Amino acid sequence: MLKKLSILFIILTSQLLTINGLCQSPKSDFSHIEIIIDSTDFEKLVSEIFIRDSLGRSTYDTMQASPLVVSFYINGEENFIHFNPNKGYFATQRGSVYIIFQSRHPGQGKLLEQSLKSVTKDSLLSYDYEGPNFKLSEVIFKSHGRLHKSKTNHLIPMLSSYSVETYKKWGLGDSAEVSMKKFLSQDSVQTRKLFTKIEMIRLSISKDELAKLSAMMKVAGFEMKRNTFIKTGQPKIVFSINDKLNEPKIKELVLLLNEYNGSKNLSFGSTSLIIRENRAIFLFK
Repeated sequence: MLKKLSILFIILTSQLLTINGLCQSPKSDFSHIEIIIDSTDFEKLVSEIFIRDSLGRSTYDTMQASPLVVSFYINGEENFIHFNPNKGYFATQRGSVYIIFQSRHPGQGKLLEQSLKSVTKDSLLSYDYEGPNFKLSEVIFKSHGRLHKSKTNHLIPMLSSYSVETYKKWGLGDSAEVSMKKFLSQDSVQTRKLFTKIEMIRLSISKDELAKLSAMMKVAGFEMKRNTFIKTGQPKIVFSINDKLNEPKIKELVLLLNEYNGSKNLSFGSTSLIIRENRAIFLFK
């Protein structure tokens, strides 16, 4: 009788842990894409009046670190783009792309790591990054650590979660579910811009990169159908397999605009921007 009760207790405890685990499963959405482009292209892009004044809420930032990191952000209403030139930290990384997913709840770094561990055999690297007024937990594959020493480019998918203390500081609560749209609405700039959200990302990646991306997308709640990752309300992420070294990991980035804006063709060298009615299309070669 005692043995049966022990077995029953173990079963009930296991079920309870499973239920609790499901309740705690982190929800993540696409946050932003970081693209490393040619340095000359970068300087032309950040000086383009249409991009700075009309396309999106833009910020230009230099991180005083060694090697130097230079950043340019274009913020939409639901996600954003982060450009870096291939110099300083990213000197050898032209064509590299970071795809970042952010948890809807704060303080879920460990849960994200556990979720990714359950769907991949690759080793992971998790760490906390502290900025001037925030703390951010990030989870990547261990092979993607210290890539600035690499001589080839890469696709780097990431999971991220801001700390509870950061959400409190920003007035977002300590446990509330926060969508990326609400998160970005905290931006103090009130001027309305054209960029609503990223609609599609077209990648050219290796088989190994696809395997890593697939695991990360599964944690973020995306489903793969043929050569496309999909999730309601999120950008379509389309891929083709290309094992050649040093070709850009991204080929196309399509943005939805909140109004029709005629036609424009802007060239920055190997990077270009095409405006067609209510779409803005970045092309990379």
